Amino acid sequence: MNAPGSAREALLVEALGDLAVLLDRVEKAGPVLASTADAIVLAATKLEAQAVSMEARMTTLAAHAEAQAAKHIARRTTELMRSAAEAESRSMAAFARALVHTELNPVLRSLVQSAQACAANCDNNARSSRMMWWACAVTATGSSILTWALASLALAP
Repeated sequence: MNAPGSAREALLVEALGDLAVLLDRVEKAGPVLASTADAIVLAATKLEAQAVSMEARMTTLAAHAEAQAAKHIARRTTELMRSAAEAESRSMAAFARALVHTELNPVLRSLVQSAQACAANCDNNARSSRMMWWACAVTATGSSILTWALASLALAP
């Protein structure tokens, strides 16, 4: 009967030996786990610091992008306003030229014809009255002024 007891004792001794090996391994794993935990805590701390630094950089980058966008919008708006003003100026000049052509040219032709007729009349009647001479002078002056005004408007940009 000794055999079953000794087999049991042998199994128990073997189990205790395996348990001792496991305990040795657990004791060796403790410092490794502690150093791993320390490394993880250190990595987390560094990551937090980098995240804070990155947040500041992203804020700076966003502010720079906003400033650049505002400058671009201002520049483009100025260009559009300038081109709109130039187009309006060209339109107004074209309207003024059309107005001169349709409204003032007939009046100017009439004044020029009157001045020419008056001048011809003054030349034909050398002894005409002084009043006729003044009428011719006023008509000639008026036609000269209108001619100058029309030429100024026509040459204006």
